[in-house]
Amino acid sequence: MSYPVSKELAPVAGLSPLGAKVAFWLMTSLAVAVAIYLRTQTLTNHDVAWLLSAAEWLLDRRRMSVDFFEVNPPGAVLIYLPAAWLGHLLHMSGDLALEVCVFALAGLTNYFVAARLATRDALQQSSAVIATALTILLLVAPAHEFAQREHIGLLLLLPWIAMCATPENIPHRATRILAGIGMALAVVAKPHFILVPAVLQAVALTRTRKLTSLFSLENLSAGIVLAIYLALVVFAFPDFLTTVLPRASEVYLPARISLASQLLLPSTTLWLLIATVTIYLRRQKESSTSTADAFLIASATGFLIYLLQGKGSEYHNMPSLFLGLIALGLNLVDACRATKSFPVLAVLSGLAILAVIQSYVLHNQHRHARTRELVKVVSRLDPAPRLLAIGADISIGFPLNRMTNGVWVQRQPFLWLAMGSRWLAMTNPDSARLAEVKQRYDRLERQILHEDISKGCPTIILAQDSTTATSWLAWARQDAEFVSLMKDYRLVSTVEDVSVFQRTGPCPVRS
Repeated sequence: MSYPVSKELAPVAGLSPLGAKVAFWLMTSLAVAVAIYLRTQTLTNHDVAWLLSAAEWLLDRRRMSVDFFEVNPPGAVLIYLPAAWLGHLLHMSGDLALEVCVFALAGLTNYFVAARLATRDALQQSSAVIATALTILLLVAPAHEFAQREHIGLLLLLPWIAMCATPENIPHRATRILAGIGMALAVVAKPHFILVPAVLQAVALTRTRKLTSLFSLENLSAGIVLAIYLALVVFAFPDFLTTVLPRASEVYLPARISLASQLLLPSTTLWLLIATVTIYLRRQKESSTSTADAFLIASATGFLIYLLQGKGSEYHNMPSLFLGLIALGLNLVDACRATKSFPVLAVLSGLAILAVIQSYVLHNQHRHARTRELVKVVSRLDPAPRLLAIGADISIGFPLNRMTNGVWVQRQPFLWLAMGSRWLAMTNPDSARLAEVKQRYDRLERQILHEDISKGCPTIILAQDSTTATSWLAWARQDAEFVSLMKDYRLVSTVEDVSVFQRTGPCPVRS
């Protein structure tokens, strides 16, 4: 596919068609260069570091939900298996292998989406602009949330959405199958994504009133992949269904912030602004349908998914923000052609993208500063530490574990059982049932912690000990067995709210 430059847009931008084409390719190359530079300067996201480590443990034949506990379904780990396998095969770090995989996936997604949108006459001459904008959006804008499940899921889902946006141009059979597989893998990565194709298909049905569209080649391909995945979960990961899922259903999934609190978060305000401007531009068009409609509907569905999760984690809103920006961009292209106002609209769309980037950069900046300092402390104490964390923050141990060449001896990345049950009890102080749930899961969490310390014999323990929030070190010290276990450790350093303990003697010899 070539990337022609609009004969209308080029003069408005003050360039000849050839000059505009060169400029767009230079911008795309610059965007890729900036994305690569950001990867060299940014730590691996804490969630990504844990899930990538879990994928590597699967390759080492460790059992999920037995040897380690991941609160999300197995697909959350399986989606990182290709990167873990590639790193093992090429003897490179899993983090670098993951970045290579995501860059490759983003390139394929960019090519597919730009090619699909170029089948529309109104967009054919603007495919270079679209490709450049997608490169910035998919590789630069994620910032610290790069390679999160939301990021990977969006990359996998975009081709299917692009096909929904251009239904009159039926692609090659292989292309449709690949788009269906991508959609299914997005759902594997994060089950919530199933709502996006469900809503888009429902909207398509109201327009065409043809049930046969549900059995399209891409949908059948997706259905086969999802059926295989469900069978895999049932037969290969039964412990997730019998052990982790009941616990998560009782204390993790119900732990939510209020809807009012979610609506006050910065990413919510940003999405509402993007959606409002997009709808305003859409209403200026005379046609009853628009290529941007599918992306706007998908964005609104993504926003609904964000609200349904209720965790207050703004990266959960990443797919809806990015899909909204694509819808906004497509409407801006139409507006540029109609009003010849390329510079003004380009600046506005650029500012929107910068706002998204800033949102994600600022979100985890404080955590990364703490991680870098902890890495210095731990590396100085032990060149190959055996690590365990006591706290409700996953970023205490990850990506530190990977950056220090450490061995994670704990079965969990953080104390999610105690954290969830405590949250529920605090938000419902009059509930006797939730008070009992808290006590029960406190006992279970302590049992798991004691076993991990005794069997894993960590050389370094990182404990969250805050005076302004929950002190998980104080929580752990309420138990006499933990106090006894900690006699072999001494406090050697404190970094912000994390106390660093080092083992003072050798691990006991076990028969």
